[in-house]
Amino acid sequence: MKWKLLPLAVLSPYLTGGVGIARLSMGDMTVRDQGSPVEGVPAAGTQTKSAINVGGGVDFKLAGVTLFIEGRYTWILTEGEKTGYIPVSVGVTF
Repeated sequence: MKWKLLPLAVLSPYLTGGVGIARLSMGDMTVRDQGSPVEGVPAAGTQTKSAINVGGGVDFKLAGVTLFIEGRYTWILTEGEKTGYIPVSVGVTF
């Protein structure tokens, strides 16, 4: 979802928000205790979880092309811990 705050001639700030799914994946782990490998540590595996994101950005209109920069905070709904990340996107729309 994209909600424009002040559509101006050159600059247009906006807010974003949405829901979706996130895939969490980890490969093989090597665990060491004072340099010696520890056996019996299970691999983390792959999980699919629900996610929620909010953010904002700015559109720059220049000669028929729109440049944008946008940042979002994404919460991945995991049990017992907080998981999130902040992607920053820069691009062109035309």
